[in-house]
Amino acid sequence: MAKRGVGRRRGAKRGRVQVALGLLAFLLVASGVIARRSAGAAKARELLALDRTRVTLEAERAKLVNDIRTASSLGRLGQVASQRLGLHIPADSQVVRLPKPDVRPEARP
Repeated sequence: MAKRGVGRRRGAKRGRVQVALGLLAFLLVASGVIARRSAGAAKARELLALDRTRVTLEAERAKLVNDIRTASSLGRLGQVASQRLGLHIPADSQVVRLPKPDVRPEARP
């Protein structure tokens, strides 16, 4: 009977070791999942901040494009040219139209 009692103790130790290893494996897997979720949440916050910045920059770009269109319109440029530079719209007799030169590549022999 003494031999059987010793065998049971070894079996109990093996069982405890297996349970401890199982718990350790579970702890490592759970820690990995928590770390991955934390990293994912941080990336999501970063993406949200970048998306807000992108939307703001797109709105600013649209405003600047509109400002450029307004500033470069013929009516606005005419006003600026007459006020700042003292230019005026020429009369028809002052306009000289030059014919467009005929540009043809010369044939090479």
